[in-house]
Amino acid sequence: MYKIIFIDDSIYEGGQDLNKTLWKEIPNKLIKQINYVLNEKYVCLKEYEAYNHLVEKININRKNSISRVILMGKKDNNVKCVIFDFIKNIFFEEDKEWLKEYNNKPTKGWKSGVNYDT
Repeated sequence: MYKIIFIDDSIYEGGQDLNKTLWKEIPNKLIKQINYVLNEKYVCLKEYEAYNHLVEKININRKNSISRVILMGKKDNNVKCVIFDFIKNIFFEEDKEWLKEYNNKPTKGWKSGVNYDT
């Protein structure tokens, strides 16, 4: 599902399944870039100060179903959100303000990256 390339060029591959993304197991190293493949869509996020992602679930007929996956890259006070909406079967991007990136609230789970602009 994703491959992380760290600043030391080591690689971490995680998440063969959206229910077990292994995001919390990512080593504590500076991230150079993250390559994602979801529903045959390829996304590369690179040169961000920090990275995050969310797997949004909804309850349908008493069963949790994945509705959206949101990939995030933070630079300065802006967050680029790449959104895979499985309900509407669409893929799009949004720019959000830092600390208001998800429903106008901050998210947890950010991983440190490398910002080459500084």
